[in-house]
Amino acid sequence: PQEANVSPLIIRGLLALLRRAINRIGIDIMVLMVVLAVIDLPRLRVVNDLHLLQASPPELLKSEQRVRTLLHNPAESQFMLITGASEEDVLQREEALRPLLDHLQTEGAIASYAALTRALPSRGTQTQDADLMNSLDGPKGLLEKILTEMGYSAKTVAARMRDVRSARNARLTPDLWLNSPAAASYRHLWLGKISDRYATVVTLGGIHDLAALRALNGQVPGVRLVDKVGDISELLARFQRMTILIVVIGYLAVLLLFSLRYGWRSALRVVGSPALASAATLGL
Repeated sequence: PQEANVSPLIIRGLLALLRRAINRIGIDIMVLMVVLAVIDLPRLRVVNDLHLLQASPPELLKSEQRVRTLLHNPAESQFMLITGASEEDVLQREEALRPLLDHLQTEGAIASYAALTRALPSRGTQTQDADLMNSLDGPKGLLEKILTEMGYSAKTVAARMRDVRSARNARLTPDLWLNSPAAASYRHLWLGKISDRYATVVTLGGIHDLAALRALNGQVPGVRLVDKVGDISELLARFQRMTILIVVIGYLAVLLLFSLRYGWRSALRVVGSPALASAATLGL
């Protein structure tokens, strides 16, 4: 095989170091490295947050937020995903989530959010509203009284009341509403049927307390926070812990194998050098 192209000066320097015994200066350096590792390693803190990779100027971030406000698009990379077995199930779960988000908005954890049920209530809510209107507008109710006072005949008033009550029995369905112009600014929140389930999303704006949003997971069935950046950051942290564990196991395995062949003293000298260098580097 072809020999590596290494400068003779480097080779002579390495050989000179190998022949030289460790003197007092070398021992002092190693002691200093150990002290640095012992003192500073406990203070070491590793942050795997991918948000730190975005170093945009504050002025640019303010301009982006201003554009989002003007376009009524406050969406962040995190959002709430709502799933259910049916369209009605999804809408009811989103309605149950909204009071929790209203509370977080009041507390300042989020600045705003966009939910489909603000414009498209569930069938259950529509029925409750219709029942309330029927209870307020029964025989001789407010609407009938106003029409009578305006001079309409009894026959006309009766026909109008029949039309109103018939209309209250109708319910707005997702398909009907999504195909209307009124759904233009909400259509992206409806994911529809995915496999055997239905889903919607609630977009979030101005997130100041991500932990409070994570705490919502499990409070409403079928509702969870989707945070892809946070998931990747957690994956990196998991890889980091695995790497540290592998390095430690590797040092111990090499120490064990070398000790069986060369004895503990020689094995410690071989393994101690890279281990001490790694610890001192992190300590620095």
